[in-house]
Amino acid sequence: MIEWVRNVRAEPYATLYESNITLNKPAAELLKEAQYIQMGITSDCGFIVIQPVSSEEKVVSTKDIGIFHLIVARSYSRVTNRAFMEMLRDRCHIALSYNAGTRYPVTLDKETNILYIDLNHPVKGGSLY
Repeated sequence: MIEWVRNVRAEPYATLYESNITLNKPAAELLKEAQYIQMGITSDCGFIVIQPVSSEEKVVSTKDIGIFHLIVARSYSRVTNRAFMEMLRDRCHIALSYNAGTRYPVTLDKETNILYIDLNHPVKGGSLY
């Protein structure tokens, strides 16, 4: 009998670095065609929350709400914002590195279209080189 093994790389992950969050292709595809996003952190530091922002919402947004540009490549998407990453590091006590990122699982709430990066469950062997 054969037990087929699922390709781990096919799961949606976010890799956190000192200056950016990189979403692998499966995670990036959850955001569809978004070019702009809002980001936040839950009060218990359990999740980074990402919500796509339409072009119309971007124009209407106030300065109180940070709108981040999402760089979309063929095999990943990335948002770079050192201030957000420093706030995450200081508030949630997460070690961030410039060279070696740590992977976290990503899920999508289909009702709200909000992406959740689960900071409570770093992927085993999640440091990438």
